[in-house]
Amino acid sequence: MKVSEFKTMIITALTSIYDEGEAIAVANSYLATKFDKDLNQIHELRHIELEDNQYQQFTSDLKKIASGIPLQYVVNEAWFYDLKFYVNNNVLIPRPETEELAAMVIDAYERSPNPLRILDIGTGSGCIPVLLATKFPTAEVFASDISPEALQVAAQNSRIHQTSVTFLEDDILRTKLEFSDPLQIIISNPPYIADSESAEMQSNVTEYEPHLALFVPDNDPFIFYKAIADNAYNWLEPGGRLYLEINQRFGKETAAIIRDAGFTGIQVLKDMSQHDRFIVAMR
Repeated sequence: MKVSEFKTMIITALTSIYDEGEAIAVANSYLATKFDKDLNQIHELRHIELEDNQYQQFTSDLKKIASGIPLQYVVNEAWFYDLKFYVNNNVLIPRPETEELAAMVIDAYERSPNPLRILDIGTGSGCIPVLLATKFPTAEVFASDISPEALQVAAQNSRIHQTSVTFLEDDILRTKLEFSDPLQIIISNPPYIADSESAEMQSNVTEYEPHLALFVPDNDPFIFYKAIADNAYNWLEPGGRLYLEINQRFGKETAAIIRDAGFTGIQVLKDMSQHDRFIVAMR
């Protein structure tokens, strides 16, 4: 079977769970990953004959994808900014909005003359701290998470990209973290989706991605922002900045929590879809 024929097979198998455009995108992404090609090189593969072992592996993967398992978990890869990361179902799949959050830090500090001290809270796959460590090679980068399984994935990604991020197992709600010197940057994409919102979400997210990293109780949707803001105020140096990804429904409310913790210069910023998605504040 030629690659072009298998691509048609993927698209046909996925039309029950995706529209045609999404099915084509998944097919292209899968083949690009398997053949280590860029998406714009997919056409170069169309006449390649699949070997028997390739066909068996590909059809096994297709069954998983067609069952609703996210492609990134099937191939154990996800792109974040300009880096490829290992992922499994112990960590969230990196999102474009989180890329935007990390890009804010890169843009703000790309000309910083001094080494930075950075903390990422709730690191998951480690995509944020590993990316920042590659962009700021002299920085001292810390990353925390409550999940030991997630930290294993994050540490693996740090090794893949040859960075020296310090990973810390910690629950920010009962944190035991201490830092010998103040930090310049704290960044976090904490759980912020209310339990009641899960009914509106796609099943391939709710069934396969870790709920620990997604959801918060309806009666306390700001639980992580309160803890992060209070501790960040103590850990940041004067003039240090806090960068947060937030629930689009609660921009003003989250900003008020950050303000109550003592931060100034608070900005609620929109993502590429024009939703309130980020907060940047100064210590």
